[in-house]
Amino acid sequence: MDRFKFRYVYNNEIYNVSAIDFSNQTANLVRLDNKEELFIKIDIEKLIQYTGLKDRNGKLIYEGDIVRLDDELNCIAQFHKEYDIEYGRLEFILIGGHPKCPTIYIPTVAHESEIIGNVYTTPELLEGKE
Repeated sequence: MDRFKFRYVYNNEIYNVSAIDFSNQTANLVRLDNKEELFIKIDIEKLIQYTGLKDRNGKLIYEGDIVRLDDELNCIAQFHKEYDIEYGRLEFILIGGHPKCPTIYIPTVAHESEIIGNVYTTPELLEGKE
């Protein structure tokens, strides 16, 4: 079930979460390059959930991912953790770009975007964009 995939940031690296014990707040983590596997105590609030969406390259989009929405207008957006109950989706927050960029980018067109980074390991992508 893809909807419940998680990632976790530990020591400035992003890890896939392969197993979670919510009662003991521990998890088995595997670094994205598969070079390290850990079993550690985690902060449940810091889990990064998969949004259920993919970018135009088929990459899974997680909370905190930064995506380019439009190459010509240089629209960049970040997935926000807040869930829109009325529409049943995670919201994008527009970071910057051309004035014609949408103020909210509806996730049904996420497949047209491209992941260019995330707020955890490449926050510099957001500098000067607000």
